[in-house]
Amino acid sequence: MNVLYITNKPIYPIVDGGCFAMDSFLRSLIRFAKVKNLTVETHKHPFNLQFFPVEIATNINPSSCFIHTKTNIFSFLKTIFTKQSYNVSRFYSEVFLTKIKHEIQQNSFDYIIIESAYLLVYIDALKPIFKGEIILRAPNVEYKIWEDYTRFSSSFFKRNMFRYLTSKLKRFELNAIAKTNQVFAITENDKMQFQTDGIQVPITVIPFGIEQNAAVPPKIKPNKIFFLGAYNWKPNLDAALFLIHEIVPELIKIHPKLELHLAGTYMPESFRRFASKHIIIHGKVESSSEFVLNHGILVAPIFSGSGVRIKIVEALSQGIPVVASTIAMQGIDETSALIADNKNEFIQQISQLINNKEIKENLQLKAITTIQEKFSMETIALTLKKSLHGA
Repeated sequence: MNVLYITNKPIYPIVDGGCFAMDSFLRSLIRFAKVKNLTVETHKHPFNLQFFPVEIATNINPSSCFIHTKTNIFSFLKTIFTKQSYNVSRFYSEVFLTKIKHEIQQNSFDYIIIESAYLLVYIDALKPIFKGEIILRAPNVEYKIWEDYTRFSSSFFKRNMFRYLTSKLKRFELNAIAKTNQVFAITENDKMQFQTDGIQVPITVIPFGIEQNAAVPPKIKPNKIFFLGAYNWKPNLDAALFLIHEIVPELIKIHPKLELHLAGTYMPESFRRFASKHIIIHGKVESSSEFVLNHGILVAPIFSGSGVRIKIVEALSQGIPVVASTIAMQGIDETSALIADNKNEFIQQISQLINNKEIKENLQLKAITTIQEKFSMETIALTLKKSLHGA
């Protein structure tokens, strides 16, 4: 089975949850298929073969094409009087299309798997020349993210701008998906949303896999909570600010020794001003696994977006107790964490884990079991293989 896997950014280095999910998907795929990876590279996500694990690079022979995706007011204005989605048009390149066509001509691919709806900008050009199956791997429902941007924007100008962009993105996304042969959604919620929107192509839920789980729950550092993520994604940025401004001031009244540890990529330099004995700013860390194991309870007040929160699954797989919003637990068994959807609920649930050792330890055991059952690499690879053979 030969697969051309087209990604919207280089998979390596793993700088955010999207890269982590692509790495997991790729590792599942190469268990039973021959894969060629062709990727977009941008200013934000440059391509460097040295970051690819040797065993992966040898198997997939990755190559890239640079596309200038930075927002540009003149490019945006050009799309106003057309049917084009500006969000999507930024990913179109004749050079990249030529590279895709060359790969198709030189290889006998059975499937093309496209990462993210933004790269479906090429589907009309590919359909006439590719006789195999074109599949979208959808890490989320893209237009739903922009609906959240619209809803939570405090600026009148931005709110109307986001509403306009969302409308065009939604129209493009749903029309383009209808031209694919199959969709790999990452959560059941995303699958249901696509079906509600009228998508009739087959949709299979394929989450990402975790290769290793903790054998036994670790000892949790007392009076410590943490948040870890990529801060160039607005829901993560909003979550960190919510913790800083809403949660920590109230929690330290109950737990005077409490510490909030914030880490992750693309953290704004302005966060340094929040540093105190109660708020510790780490920025980018060398090992996310080591950070997770040494900073207590993961707290994830995510109130927008779709898809699975990679860092939550990572933490659960290591037996770390989690307090998270309902949205943050999409695609994950909610019983493996304590759920909170507002300020008071977060304070109550965090306090419960700090105070009650038995609840904390039971939650840790449940977390490890859930990840072993639902997110093992073997389970994901089997589901993926069946879906491709049935495509």
